[in-house]
Amino acid sequence: MASSAPNGKRGFISFTFDLGAVVAAIIALVGGILLGLGVLGNTAHVSRPTPTAEVGKIPVTMVATYTPYPANPTYTPYPTYAPNPTYTPYPTYAPNPTYAPNPTYTPYPTYTALAPGQPAPTVAPATTTGMTPAPPSKMVLYEADWSSGLNGWPGTCGWKVLNGMLLNDGSCADASSWKTWIAAPYQPKDTADYAVEVEIQLVRTPGCGSFGIVVRAGYQGGIHICPSSRIVLTSKDDAGIEARDFSSPGSEWHKYRIEARGNTFRFMIDGAIVVEASDNRYLSSGTVGLWSDRTQINVRSFRVSAL
Repeated sequence: MASSAPNGKRGFISFTFDLGAVVAAIIALVGGILLGLGVLGNTAHVSRPTPTAEVGKIPVTMVATYTPYPANPTYTPYPTYAPNPTYTPYPTYAPNPTYAPNPTYTPYPTYTALAPGQPAPTVAPATTTGMTPAPPSKMVLYEADWSSGLNGWPGTCGWKVLNGMLLNDGSCADASSWKTWIAAPYQPKDTADYAVEVEIQLVRTPGCGSFGIVVRAGYQGGIHICPSSRIVLTSKDDAGIEARDFSSPGSEWHKYRIEARGNTFRFMIDGAIVVEASDNRYLSSGTVGLWSDRTQINVRSFRVSAL
């Protein structure tokens, strides 16, 4: 602010500054500048190109696509079940007693009514034609075991073992069957009365041959086929003791048995006596065995029993 010089003197001008007023002026100036810049910025913003989308709406590209929640399904309520009935437990029964098996009864015979005064007929006991039942065997003295080989039996004259059986391949032949026999590894030294029982199967019928059992080292009993079949009981010196015609044994298994008791000899087939004779030449225990002359046979058992 200007003022006149004191004392009325002219020519000097003096200024007095008010600092507060100056600061206020500067602030007002700066504020005006800033305000002007703001207006210009808003004007520039307004002058920008208007988006293609409508004002007040979000652009389509910015809107997320939402999948609406599915409606709650309609559930069928659980059925209401009737409570389980109360069952009465089964009673406890005593175990069945053990009954003895029913005995086997012999059926009653059928009788024919007799006329008054007619005598009752006489019934003969049943027998097997031409054969006498054999007595039962007693104590077994020896029984062959071929499960692990010959087990002491000679492997000569066509004899061999297969699947627990003694076989003969029919390769041994001689005019005398006494040269084609083999002795068992057991000999009944303590008794001369014994029986030898053998199960034999004829594998192939020879044109002419024979097979059978040896007892007391002096008697043979068996089948001779040349060309028809015969049952023969003979001695070591080739003296025929007894013989009879016999149909071929076929390929079935048969049980052949010779009993030597004193000077009496019996030859049996399948439990029936077919030849019986007496001879005084060989009465000691001797040896036992088998023979096969030009005949293929299988032997599955060999047993010596006391009489």
